[in-house]
Amino acid sequence: INHPKGIMIKWPTIEVDNVVAYHIYRRRSDEEDFSLLRKVTKGTFEYLDEAITEDESYVYSVVVVEKNGREGSKSTIASIQRNTPKQAK
Repeated sequence: INHPKGIMIKWPTIEVDNVVAYHIYRRRSDEEDFSLLRKVTKGTFEYLDEAITEDESYVYSVVVVEKNGREGSKSTIASIQRNTPKQAK
């Protein structure tokens, strides 16, 4: 979701006992490999990415981290283009 300060990423609010955190990955739409953007704690279901470039497209993935430290599989959340906010007249 485009946000005045960046791109807001949200994912389903599903609580599972085995989950201890989420890893948020990001890549530009012209790249193949994801990079770890942020680690967030259990119970967090959104993240505001403020480290973006205007008019650039990004692809995000949110991955579950289990108690044993293992990550679940990456699933693409969305491909989002950051649009320059229009100035009010």
